[in-house]
Amino acid sequence: MNIGIPSRHAVNVLGIVLALLAPSWAGPFYLPNEHPVTRLFGIPPAESGFVAERTFLLASLDIANNSTDDLAGGEVLMLDGETTVARLALRQGVAEKWELGVDIPYVRHAGGGLDGFIESYHDTFGFPQGNRKEIPADRLRYAYVRDLKTLLYVADAVDGPGDIRVSLGRQLYTAADRSRAVAARAAVEWPTGERADLLGSGSTDLSLSIAGTDTAWLHPLRLDVSLGVLVMTGGGLLEEWRETAAGFGSVTLGWPAGKRLVFKLQLDAHSPLFHGLEAGTLDDWACQAALGGTLRLPGTWALDIAVAEDAAVTTAPDVVFHLALSREW
Repeated sequence: MNIGIPSRHAVNVLGIVLALLAPSWAGPFYLPNEHPVTRLFGIPPAESGFVAERTFLLASLDIANNSTDDLAGGEVLMLDGETTVARLALRQGVAEKWELGVDIPYVRHAGGGLDGFIESYHDTFGFPQGNRKEIPADRLRYAYVRDLKTLLYVADAVDGPGDIRVSLGRQLYTAADRSRAVAARAAVEWPTGERADLLGSGSTDLSLSIAGTDTAWLHPLRLDVSLGVLVMTGGGLLEEWRETAAGFGSVTLGWPAGKRLVFKLQLDAHSPLFHGLEAGTLDDWACQAALGGTLRLPGTWALDIAVAEDAAVTTAPDVVFHLALSREW
């Protein structure tokens, strides 16, 4: 009996099996923390350990509902409203093992209309309501007051372009059967959004990250992990209390329920972006949990559907409804 090195044919067969059980199209949810303040800074959404070899286009819609009201130490923080973000992300393979990317968001802050639904949703699943039943429904009030000075305030519906991100990716490692991959990415987020309306941060933000994908270790589960660091330049929102750098990371587990459906659980976290703030949790570690799945559509289309919650309370939106349609060609 031959127990030597597997033949190339055997390796190819293994690769096909792994691809079916943990599909390459079912990577992490492209879902950043859409908290109305921390989302302004350049923490990139999670990506896989594979860079684009051809053209990859993703269009996403995130509807984030927020309800935070806190008074402490002479400060008032009120984040009550709904933030909707439509995002177009393009990744283009430009040379062997290299990828160029651009993200273009369009942001709207409004009172929304989901408060009643979310209260029922929280009651059904036993989630805490916080102060939801004590404040007016479907109101927009994003405000921070410190020492009687209003440092941010949005009370009327507003929309416009957000901060544009440009990225460069490099494939560092790919296993012969494509069961494992590691990629590094660098990104610059430009202050193209209006800071006064909480559409942009007002600062240029730089990020460096490394991402890995593994479909063999926890087979048949797919594991995606990423870690990175964000550097925020001078200027911008709440500059006096802002950290100059922060760490971020993400873990995604995907379970293939068939050739066209993968269920996914994802955790995203980052270190504090601010310091020395008494009201609210802007200077706490943030964590968001998302649950949903990816459906493979005809051709090379895929649809992501997910619901995200603030795993660390008030450090992320109360609820985010996420849809993303993508295609590779």
